[in-house]
Amino acid sequence: MRDDDAWFVRGRIGYSFLPVRWPGWLALGLYVAAVAGLTVLLPHRRSLFHALLAILTVLLLVITVRTSRSE
Repeated sequence: MRDDDAWFVRGRIGYSFLPVRWPGWLALGLYVAAVAGLTVLLPHRRSLFHALLAILTVLLLVITVRTSRSE
C-alpha cells in the first residue's frame, strides 16, 4: 500500500496503530460498536461472546496491518 493511502500509522512503541484517515476511524468505530453490541446481546453466553470477540479482533488486526504504514 502506498503511504498516502494508508488508513493507519504504526505507533513508536509496541504494537500500536493510530487511525489517520476516515476509513481507519470507521473500521475502529465499527469494531467498538460490534463489541458493545455483543456485550448487550450475549450477556450470558460467554463462550459464544469470546469466540465472536476473537474473530472481530483478528479481523480488525488484519485490516489494520494491511492498511498501515510505518512512521
